[in-house]
Amino acid sequence: MFAMAAPQFTTISRGTAVRLQADRTVVTLVPAAKLRQGGRMFVTARGLTASTDPGVVYGVYLDLAAGAVPGDNDPHYVGTLGFYDTAPKPSQRFSSFDVTDALTRLGSARGGAHTITLIPRGKPLDGSDPAIAELALVQQ
Repeated sequence: MFAMAAPQFTTISRGTAVRLQADRTVVTLVPAAKLRQGGRMFVTARGLTASTDPGVVYGVYLDLAAGAVPGDNDPHYVGTLGFYDTAPKPSQRFSSFDVTDALTRLGSARGGAHTITLIPRGKPLDGSDPAIAELALVQQ
C-alpha cells in the first residue's frame, strides 16, 4: 500500500469572526498572493456556531456586486452553508468551497480583494445568531 502525501494548503487571507446578518453578510478577503498557475483556491469556514438552528441555509457567493440579487445559476454562486448540529455549543465543523473555476469565470484570478457574500435562503429564526469563527481564502 502506498502512502499519499497530504495536500499542502497556504492560507493567503484570513478574516476575523463573522456574525451573519438576517439579510446578507459581506466579508472582504485580501489575498497576500496571486493564485499560482495550476493551483486551486478555496474559501474555508471554520467553527460554525448558532444559539439555535437558524432554520435556513446560506448561499455563498464570490465577488457579488453590492446589493445584487443573485438569480438561478448565478455565476457568482460557489456553494451552500448550513448550521445544522451547531447549536447550542460551538462546532468544530469545517466547510470549504473550491472557488478556482468561479475566479476564472469571473475574470478575478489576477488577485486583489475578493468579497464573500452569504445570503440566507429564507428568514433566519430570530435569536439564532449564526456565526463563523474564521473565514479564509486558502490555496492548494
